[in-house]
Amino acid sequence: MKLYTIILLLLLKISAFGQSDNFVDYSKPDSLSTVKLDFEFLDSNSIKSLNPKIEKKYRNIATYDSQDGGKRLAYYTIDKNKWISFSLTFHNHENEFSLNGDNIIKLVNIDKKGQPELIIDGGDFSYGAGGNSGIGWLIIINIDSIPTQIFKVSYYCATESFGDTNNKNEYERKIDISESGIVIAPLKKLNDDMLFCELTNILSGTYHLTNGKIRRKE
Repeated sequence: MKLYTIILLLLLKISAFGQSDNFVDYSKPDSLSTVKLDFEFLDSNSIKSLNPKIEKKYRNIATYDSQDGGKRLAYYTIDKNKWISFSLTFHNHENEFSLNGDNIIKLVNIDKKGQPELIIDGGDFSYGAGGNSGIGWLIIINIDSIPTQIFKVSYYCATESFGDTNNKNEYERKIDISESGIVIAPLKKLNDDMLFCELTNILSGTYHLTNGKIRRKE
């Protein structure tokens, strides 16, 4: 029975992700790469016309639906009439998938310089024939100038079979982000039921932001 469950989960994963044009190679070692994001400028009237969701804690951050069916995030730093908008690098929002039912967005000044860094905690959620599966991401964007991704780590995964609430598997790797730095817990050995889980292969330890790049403290 256990072997049957593992095979079913693997087939579910292939079915779910195989149908997506946004498939990501989670094993690619780009978690600390500096990636300048494509962006556009919008004024306040343009933002209002997009029916955005304004963050309760951070009124200078909004998310909205893009014309291609994805999600975009917009923010301003000094000028309230000069918003910078970019596409989220995962496609879920609100009722799709994340640990708390929504993307979690925070501002943390990790290096205690310039603008605080933009932290996005969200994920990708995919449906297969017999269930669903999801990958949770933590992404850090430097917004001192143009939006630049400096950290992208998949830290959570889950799968669930339709009609069977007891057949849910999930794993979370603890990552804490604060002004003291980024602390990544060791990656535990996955049991047989979690062989489908593809988390970012990044060393555990404490990471600091220096000169615009995140590096592990030796």
